[in-house]
Order: sequence, then structure tokens, then C-alpha cells
Amino acid sequence: MRKRLYPSTIMLLIITGMLLGVCFQLNHKINNLNNQLSVVQSLMFSMAENQKNFSKDFYAFTDQWQTGTFKASAYSPLDDKNGLNSWRDGKVMNSGVITAQNINTAVSVDPDVIPLGSRVWIQGVGWRTAMDTGGVIKGNLLDIPMQTFDQAMEYGRQDVLVVWPRERR
Repeated sequence: MRKRLYPSTIMLLIITGMLLGVCFQLNHKINNLNNQLSVVQSLMFSMAENQKNFSKDFYAFTDQWQTGTFKASAYSPLDDKNGLNSWRDGKVMNSGVITAQNINTAVSVDPDVIPLGSRVWIQGVGWRTAMDTGGVIKGNLLDIPMQTFDQAMEYGRQDVLVVWPRERR
């Protein structure tokens, strides 16, 4: 003789089956979340190590280099359309270096701030060498020689980040 299943028993079996399916899905999602959590923890550890290395590199950099914000202007000693941009005839910089040979590599600085001969990185310009002093270059001012008057006028005056070697005392 076969046992007869009552509707309440059938309903209970259906609900139990559904709950087992939901439990299986939840367990699967929990496992996925645990895996993702492990990846995040590993990334956080890696980021902490990178931050330590960055800090070491940063302190090494600041031990050797200085930075500052400067007001930079440009002039055209070899293409003096307005007659105001060159000292003497424009062929020699104030420090005595030949302008034509150094126009793309020189910068005028205040030697009390940046020592002459220093390699200087100028934001938007690149690397230059402090070769000139300029009559009105005092404090955090730079004067950048350009090939043409139009280039100098296009450059104008700008606030720029400057990096130069720290003097050893």
C-alpha cells in the first residue's frame, strides 16, 4: 500500500527544495565574496608596501633635490624686435656664455636661490642649466631665452614648478 502525500507535505517539500537552492546560491555568493576579499586584502598589502617604497624614494629625492614655484618669463636675445630683450648686442649672456650656443639650454636665475651651473628642471620647458643671472632676476624668478620674439611672447609669464639640486654644506 502506498502512502498518500497530503498537500501540506507536498508544499513543505517544495519550500524545502527552494530553501536548499537559495542556500546553495548564498553559499556560492559567500565563497565569491570571500575570494574577492582575499584579493582586496592582497592588493591593500601590496599598496602598503608600495607606499613604503614611495616614501623611501620621496625622502631620497628631497634629500638630493629642491623644488619651488617660480615666476618664469621668456625673452629673445637673438630676435630683439622690441629692442628691450638683449644685453649689449644679445650675442653674449650676462655671465659671458655665447647666447647662440646656449639659447635652448640656458636659464637666468638668482644665484642666491639656484647656484650657477645647476641643472634645473622647469615645468613645461624641461631641463636647462643655470648659466645667466639677469639684471632683475631676484628670488624665485627665472628668465628663459627663446629663439624668436614670437616664442617669447607666446610663453609670456607663467608660474612654474622648478626642481634643482640641493647644495651640500
